[in-house]
Order: sequence, then structure tokens, then C-alpha cells
Amino acid sequence: MKVERLLAIVMLLMNKDKITASELAEYFEVSVRTIVRDMEAINMAGIPIVAHQGKNGGFSILKNYKVDKNFLTPDEIASILRALSGVNKALSDKSVNNIMEKVQGLIPKDKIEDINKRSQKLIIDMTPWERYNPQEKKVALIKEALEGRRVISFKYISSNGSISERLVEPISLVLKLYSWYIYGYCRARNDYRLFKVSRMKDLNMLEDAFEEREGKVEEFPWQKSFSSGFPQHIVMKFNPTVRNRVEEYFDESSITYDEAGNLIVSVNYPEDEWVYSMILSYGSEVEVVKPKHIRDIIRERALKISNIYNK
Repeated sequence: MKVERLLAIVMLLMNKDKITASELAEYFEVSVRTIVRDMEAINMAGIPIVAHQGKNGGFSILKNYKVDKNFLTPDEIASILRALSGVNKALSDKSVNNIMEKVQGLIPKDKIEDINKRSQKLIIDMTPWERYNPQEKKVALIKEALEGRRVISFKYISSNGSISERLVEPISLVLKLYSWYIYGYCRARNDYRLFKVSRMKDLNMLEDAFEEREGKVEEFPWQKSFSSGFPQHIVMKFNPTVRNRVEEYFDESSITYDEAGNLIVSVNYPEDEWVYSMILSYGSEVEVVKPKHIRDIIRERALKISNIYNK
């Protein structure tokens, strides 16, 4: 929107000595002529814009023009920048960049170094270690559908491996721990559903637009447990060879040690496929002590794996 672009331009000018029309046009993906008209609108709104001619020219705000930059404390600005930086890494969203520029424009020049140091004391990075993120394009498409209120279609692979065709009116894009989810109204089920983005295949945004449905969703599913399994008290014995991994993953209050140096982990987890996968990921370095039925499930799955390699 034009108003948002005008505000973003003002914040950019507050944060830079000069910036050219071509740089602004490229940044906002508009024409140079549009930027020139924007500058005229900003000037008419009472913010004095100066046009510098020549090789090192560009636009700037009149140096004597004062903007109050002290309504946020340095700690508050540092906290905002940390949070925005983490969101920006996860979404790669230009609108977040714009907001960061606005916030940075509120920093008095004599406090920039201090606030940068404060920001570096806590870093929030929600991106994976791998440089290539296979979900990035999906997330970008879903975000576009959300903003345009457009229906999305995809094939969905459930936790048991079944595949179904879905038409969904997206409501919220959710980052929970390391995974992206989309929450929306599923036309195939005539109800609200939560979908894991990594399980969505052949994702497309349709021309079909939708209106918000009447009625309020009282509680979003990510505010509760994601698992439908019942909580189980699970006791596992880990070999000392995986001590570092166990101590890093489980809370220290859940770990004790026996005379042989084995790590005894006692936790309460909802029983589901995630629990079985987590236990199996430790291979022969873990033994389920109890409950017996989970011990039996892990033994049966381990036997199936062994049989594959004994053929």
C-alpha cells in the first residue's frame, strides 16, 4: 500500500544520509517516477525532503528537521531488533525488513554502537543449519495465499502414510519448534484442520478467493499438545557413549546415573510415532526399561529393521 511505502521511505531516510530514487524504486519494486511522486507527497505532509544533484546525489531529510527518537529505551529497541531478526531469517520477508528499517531509524546516532552490542548478546535464529531449506518456497506461497485470501490445494500425507487431496482456506502460518504448520478451514473435512507443511505435496495457490467464515475459533491447536497420544511414564537406559547427546536433549532433572555410568532417563511423553522414532534414533545405545508395551514395540521394530539387512 502507498501509505505503508511512504512511511517506510521516511524511516529509510531517517536511517541513511542519502538514498537515490533508483535504489528506492528497486527496493519497493516500483518505478522511479513513482518514487519521485512519493517524495512530493512526503514533502507536502510536512517532512522536508532535500534532493541532492550530481554523482553522489539522492534524497535526504533536511538536517535541521528533528524527530523524537527517545520514546523507546535502548534495551527495548535491542529486544525488538532481536525478535525481528529471528522472524526475518525464518520468513525472508521484505515487509519485516521494512519494519527493521523503521525501528533502526529510531536509534539516535550516538547510541547505535551500544544497541548493536546489546542485540548481539542474544541471537534468535529459527532457520535450519542447512543452507538449502526445502520448505522455503512452500512457506512463501502459503504466506501469499494468506495475504490474498486465496484457497490452496495440495496432497497431504498423514502420519500413517495415507494420501488425501485437500482444498484449504488458510488462516494462520505457524512455526512450532523446527516445523512449519498451516492452520485453515479444510473443505474436504468441512472443519478447521492443522497441516504440517513438510507433509504437503503438489502445493498450489488457486484463483478461488474466500471470505472469512463466521464464528470464532476458541482455541488454536498449537496452544495445546500437538500429539493425540496419552501421556506415558517412560524410563530409558542410555549407554555412556551417548552421554553428551542425552544430557543436551533431556532436562537434567529427568536424568540419574547408575553405578556403571549408564544414564537413566525418566520422562512423561504422549505416546505417538514421534516417541518411537526418538527412541529408535539412539539405536543400540538405548534400552526402554518401561512401560513393557513400548519396550515390545521398539523390539518388534528393531527386529523388522534387522530382517531387512539379513536378507
